[in-house]
Amino acid sequence: MFLSEMAGAKQAVIEIRDFDGDAIEDLVKFAYSSRLTLTVDNVQSLLYAACILQVELVAKACCEYMKLHFHPSNCLAVRAFAESHNRIDLMEMADQYACQHFTEVVECEDFVSVSPQHLHKLLSSSDLNIENEKQVYNAAIKWLLANPQHHATWLDEILAQVGQTKVPGVCLITVLDL
Repeated sequence: MFLSEMAGAKQAVIEIRDFDGDAIEDLVKFAYSSRLTLTVDNVQSLLYAACILQVELVAKACCEYMKLHFHPSNCLAVRAFAESHNRIDLMEMADQYACQHFTEVVECEDFVSVSPQHLHKLLSSSDLNIENEKQVYNAAIKWLLANPQHHATWLDEILAQVGQTKVPGVCLITVLDL
């Protein structure tokens, strides 16, 4: 940023907006000491700043920290955060975690807010840790019913991910009542 042909390289004073002041302070301290303390409270703002300022070592450390702190209640939010910062590695780790803990993730409030594309990806994963296809079906219906006006356009695509021959017929009748 400062060594390139960008406008910031030629200015004596550069105003940095939309950053957490503590994150910038931590990055400056890291530049001098090679030490960084990551916490649940600072990891997102540090990852954001590290991505914008291209401090890849800190960005990778933040991603690893987040990976170690995955939980069914936060993995979808972490995945969305990673996507907004183009951290493909963290997105993939969050998806793997969500697939491994699918039944718990479905019970969390973030589940009904995932994008249709992300839900499609999860449901079509061969790594989905489920006991039976009815769990996939129930997850799809839960997501569809959470916002019927918006999600209805995705009905066919989402239900296509359910192994319908393995789902009891009484469940499929419920879909017809939607």
